[in-house]
Amino acid sequence: MMQKTQWTKLLVLGMCAAFTLQAKADRFIEREIPQMKTAPSIDGDLTEWADVASFKLVAPSWMHKYDLSAKVWLAWDADNFYMAVKVYDEKFVNDNNPESGLYAGDQVRLRISAQPEAQDVNFGAADREVFISPTSANGQPACTFKVGAEGLEVVAAEGGAFPWAVGTHDRGYTVECAIPVSLLGVDQFAKGSENITYSLAIYDRDTPDANEWKTTHTRISSSNVKKQPREWPALRLSENVLILKEDN
Repeated sequence: MMQKTQWTKLLVLGMCAAFTLQAKADRFIEREIPQMKTAPSIDGDLTEWADVASFKLVAPSWMHKYDLSAKVWLAWDADNFYMAVKVYDEKFVNDNNPESGLYAGDQVRLRISAQPEAQDVNFGAADREVFISPTSANGQPACTFKVGAEGLEVVAAEGGAFPWAVGTHDRGYTVECAIPVSLLGVDQFAKGSENITYSLAIYDRDTPDANEWKTTHTRISSSNVKKQPREWPALRLSENVLILKEDN
């Protein structure tokens, strides 16, 4: 009986190891992102991103691109992960108190991990979540940060856990942030790494009516937001990324 139990344990461990290797092998490399030679100023002004490769998020079924579409820049250096987003949105609606979370309203939501080998079915210790909204209960932009199942942290606009900013343009708002590698649980980023996985979603709400959020709010995303963390696509950290004409 003892020998049979040991063989059973070995079989289970072998199956788990094989599944982990297969999951890692199947990780989809969604895109390459460039290295920033000079750290951008995190102020909501995206002028510095003009010569950086970008991509667009547009809802295929949404007729009016100026009420929910976005241009996105992702980049890195040894010590930070950078994100800049130009959101097209006609109305800014998010009346949530940041301490309670910014989910049900206009926001940019980044889910990210630098430890894909530790990711699982559920959002866990290897995963991070950033919410940035152009407005909140007090009428001011807000940002929250979450590590796995730990409590939500409101990130101050100045002197917070990481720098972030919200700006405006004639058809919507901009978001910019720099997330230190230390907050992602690693020591440093390196060129060629494929160990950053992510899910980016931008939500739009046009009225404060709770029923409107439940039934008609819209979103655009880099991948299916219902994917499990272990299924998030990966980013390859490159030195340079070709800028296509349609990116400009």
